[in-house]
Amino acid sequence: MTTWPAAPLTRHTPSGGICDASAAPSKNRISKAPGLGDSAFSAVQVIRRAGTVNDLVTIVIRDRNVLITVALQGEQRAAAGGYGPVKLSELQAGTLAAARQALAALPKN
Repeated sequence: MTTWPAAPLTRHTPSGGICDASAAPSKNRISKAPGLGDSAFSAVQVIRRAGTVNDLVTIVIRDRNVLITVALQGEQRAAAGGYGPVKLSELQAGTLAAARQALAALPKN
């Protein structure tokens, strides 16, 4: 099993730059992806820009020499108009379902 040390996360600033996530409280997190192998992981990022809050869920799976990356993004809160809200749990479930489907499509050798 591979473990990662506490990796520094970054976040986007209102001006479009990137800064250390420790500069402000963050909901960003990285965790194991259940049922997808020992080297699969999931990342959740909360992106704030101009009053809009978006959640980005990404799953990365390694199967032999193949990398599968699945990402879904949904609006949590809009500054004005827009779509949403999309629940984080729905994004996570959708990302997990798509990742499992992509993994199942790989040839079994």
